[in-house]
Amino acid sequence: MIRTIVLIAFLSFSPSHVLADEAENSPQVMVRLFAAYAKFKMADYSGAREIWEKVGDAGGGKALFNLAILYEDGLGVETNIDQALTLYRKSANAGNRSAQYRLGKLLLDGEKTPRNEAEATHWLERAAQQGDEDAAILLDSLKKESSTN
Repeated sequence: MIRTIVLIAFLSFSPSHVLADEAENSPQVMVRLFAAYAKFKMADYSGAREIWEKVGDAGGGKALFNLAILYEDGLGVETNIDQALTLYRKSANAGNRSAQYRLGKLLLDGEKTPRNEAEATHWLERAAQQGDEDAAILLDSLKKESSTN
């Protein structure tokens, strides 16, 4: 138990520049993502944001996706939908299925952003190809809607 705590403490406080060389599934990155998520669940949005910003691209899009949520919902930061979209796109391009779905849904809804059905379809298709059932359902309803028009 003590070894685990020491390991977590060591990984949590190691220099952030080391993360740039770490793979998405490395223990160091995974511990950081877990620590940030724990802070997020405890409503320590600033603490979570700091960790996710340090992890950034090394998190395989996970950190970027979570940062986007903070900016979209104004959690610990001012609401900034443009910043959220930028982060969702970076995460989606990194292959993050959740970001692909969320970006597609935002662009399709047109409530927070201008509606862009073509780009929304692109991201929903990518999410559905990775097994996102909600994306597949949205795509199916889009096709049915298009065929009736």
